[in-house]
Amino acid sequence: MNKGSATQQAWFVSMNIGKQSFQQGRIGDAVGAFSQATKLQPRRVEGWVNLGSALLETSRFEESAVALNNAITLQPKLMVPHMLLGDALRQLGEMHLALGSYRQAVARQRSPLSLNKLACALRVRRQYEEAGALYLEALHLDPNFSLAAVNLTGLHIEMGQFEEAS
Repeated sequence: MNKGSATQQAWFVSMNIGKQSFQQGRIGDAVGAFSQATKLQPRRVEGWVNLGSALLETSRFEESAVALNNAITLQPKLMVPHMLLGDALRQLGEMHLALGSYRQAVARQRSPLSLNKLACALRVRRQYEEAGALYLEALHLDPNFSLAAVNLTGLHIEMGQFEEAS
């Protein structure tokens, strides 16, 4: 086995350990495994996205943002790292930057989850009309997405639109 094949194999092993650890709730182990994967194959975006996600779960928001920015640098057209970066920035109190990341995520893929996250960020900024439209779009894409339905109801209540809320 040549060096490249061995490195690739070690990367796959690290990624699998990270995914299994994450699924089993051993987030610290996941962080270690995904970190190792990024050292083995720093040009593979999957390692950076998974590392950023795991760091986000451990409330290591600044480190998460760094990992997710690395992922975005490698593949700027992916939706997930932009969405997760928005989460990290929101936790860091950087709402303006978080809103920009959520907008980038939605620009790449209008998924129910990305629409809901952008709507929530807009709601915090009292941009109710745009937030409401995004919640409705998320529900149009997935009528069973209860989080968007609950958020839309909360938005109507905040706006004093009690009939719409019911």
